[in-house]
Order: sequence, then structure tokens, then C-alpha cells
Amino acid sequence: MKHNNLIGIDIGNYQLKVSLTKKGILEGFFSIPLPENLVKNSMIHFWEPMASFLRESLAQNNIRIKNAVFSVPLSALYIRTVELPLMTIRQLELNLPFEFHDYISDDSSEYYYDYAVIERNDKSMKLLTVACSKKLIQQYKQLAKAARLRIVGLLPDVVGLQRVIQRYDELYNLQGKKDYAILDMGDHAYSIHFFRHGCYEITRNLEPGASEIVSLIAEITEKERHVARIKAEENQDAILEHPRLITYYENRAVEIMRVLNFYSYSNAGNTIDTLYYCGGGSCYEKQLETIARTLTLPMRPITDLMEYGQKEEYLKQAILSPLSFGLALDPELDIAPVAEEAPKYEGIYSDQTHYANSVYPDENAEDIDYEENQFDSLDLSGIRIDTTPDPLTLLRQQDAESADSLGNGPEQNEEDTL
Repeated sequence: MKHNNLIGIDIGNYQLKVSLTKKGILEGFFSIPLPENLVKNSMIHFWEPMASFLRESLAQNNIRIKNAVFSVPLSALYIRTVELPLMTIRQLELNLPFEFHDYISDDSSEYYYDYAVIERNDKSMKLLTVACSKKLIQQYKQLAKAARLRIVGLLPDVVGLQRVIQRYDELYNLQGKKDYAILDMGDHAYSIHFFRHGCYEITRNLEPGASEIVSLIAEITEKERHVARIKAEENQDAILEHPRLITYYENRAVEIMRVLNFYSYSNAGNTIDTLYYCGGGSCYEKQLETIARTLTLPMRPITDLMEYGQKEEYLKQAILSPLSFGLALDPELDIAPVAEEAPKYEGIYSDQTHYANSVYPDENAEDIDYEENQFDSLDLSGIRIDTTPDPLTLLRQQDAESADSLGNGPEQNEEDTL
């Protein structure tokens, strides 16, 4: 089902980030610090206060759209890439729990399983598989209901980034041709996400994240953390150029370089040509410069992948959470290529925004009213491979419907393969 108006909600360790899109165009973005202790290690600890905070934040920012897509942190999910013999949908439904047998110690029936097809041939298939506890899914559904939202998607956080990549690839005819590396400089950890041919592959986390800069400033200045954070954000007294922080940047840059080198060594022939960066840590310019000097790859803001027809006022803010923007992109909207060749940039900063030819949505578009019903079949993969539709929630569909959605051509009986 197509959604012209969507909001993507990214609940981080330190900030709530929300993007509003209308017909694929970013029409609003805000980020706001979270109350202390609501979220720890990327997991929501107090759901009712979070719902109240979310509802109030949306109202304060005049966001009335109710269709919402939430991200689920990777730490709350099990994600595996598996290769299996070609089988029916029903056979796959029975086999998926066994693929997580070595990872999930709880009762497998307490988890919801989903998948997306990455590759397939006449004998086998490569899948991205996901397992999430049914309890957590229910908590997100209740969170949305209490915040007066209609939840239309629940996706692993990396899928938000993947949707940004896939929309970019569609616009420049790059589907299945390019690999990507994204450095998400979060508060809890710096995460490097790798995407093979536009599809999520693996993540490497480097802890601690940007919060360590605040901790170092608190030690240097002998101030409380909230004061140190203000000093960091405003670079008061050029604190971000303190020798101890320079040393921290250098050490972190070497760690990032090692992760990239190891990936390149293990994946010879990959086409990664740029490290795209995002997240709260990207506001520390001296850190970016240090990392850029250390790497052999050029560094670019991830907003370079988001500039097609977007409004600059929101685009510059969205570097804090391209994930929320990606969540709010409806993959079912029709996208036409805008150019034969993707734009090229130099340096580590993007000073100009290049707009594609786009039609902006009607400013007076009708808002969606809240309804009590919440959909049951939450999509935990949301991957769009080639012509496979997204969302891809197949386990609860009829075999024939699933086969059609996968573009299998003629009608098949339930014993036919995927």
C-alpha cells in the first residue's frame, strides 16, 4: 500500500529524531534531546513516558501526520545472511527458526521471523533473515497507539539507511552495481555499515561513541556532563582542539581505517569508493578532518545521497538522522531516473545542494486521521531487491500471493519453489 505522507521515527540513545515526507520529499525534520534514562544502550526502558514524550514532541513541532515507521536497533534483533536450497514459502516458514537456533536461547515461538530475497537461482537462494521477539513488537505497537500514531512499518535501523541508498540507486540507474560504506557517528557507538550491491551486509561497532568526547571535555574542564555537552556543541574556547581530544580523534581514525581495510581485504573486488558519514558526531569538524586525513577513501556527508529534490533547510539537519528520512521513504512510490550519471563531489563537505527535477507535494495535502486498528504483520526486513516489492512481509501471505509479489510469473501450486 502506497503512503503519500509518512513520518520516520528514530529513537536514539540521546535524541529523538523525526522526519516527515510527502510523496518522497522531506517536508520536516526535528531532533530533540531525550529525558535521561528513557533509553539505555539503544533500548527503550520506560515505554509509557516515551509515548508521552513522543506525542508531545510531535505536537510541539506541528506534525499531524499519523502514518509512522519506527526503527528497531540492531542490538534488539538477530540478523543473518543465509544460503538455502530453493524451497516453498511454507517450507521456509518452518526452516527459518532453525537458522537462529544457535543464537536464540529462548523459545523460538516467542519470536517473529521475516526475510528478504537477496539472490536466487534455479537451485538455491540467498536471504537476509531477521528474528525479533513478539514482546518487543507488541511494545512498539502500544507505543505508537499511546502516541496516537498508526504504525505502518517496523524496520531494523540499517534498513532506513538502505532505503536512502536504494532510492539514490534508482534515480541514477545504479541498482545492483555499487557497494557502500556508511559511518554512523552515534552517541553510544560509531558504527560502520556495509552494503553489498545496495543491500545491507554487515555492521562493525566501535565503542564508545560521541559521548566519549563529552566525557573527555567534562574531565578537562572539571564540569558536569550537561555543561560539557554544551561546550562540545558550541566549541567554546576551541575545546574541540584540545590535545587530548586530538589524540582521541587520531586513535578513532586508525580504528575506522582498520575496519575498512579488513573489509576490503575480505571482500576483494568490492566497489566502495567513498565513506559516507552521518550522526551526531559528524558535527565535530576537527574530528572529521582527522579521520579524512587518515583514510585513503574520500569522506562525504550522507546527504550527498539524499539531495534529489530535497529542501536544503531540512537536508542540512537530516545528516543527524538519515535513518529517519529513509524510514519515511515509501519504496512503493514510483521513481523515475533523473540522470545517466550520479553527481560527483570533492572534499569532505558538501557546500552546494543539487536538486533533481521533482514535483513538490501539495502543501494543503489532507492529513491522515488516526484509526484504532494497528496492522499485525510487521515487516522486519523491508528490503527491496531488483523488482521485489517492499515492504516484503511474506510469511503470513498465501503461497500464490507471495509468488506473485516476488515476480515469479505464471501461477504456481503450493509445492512450487520460490
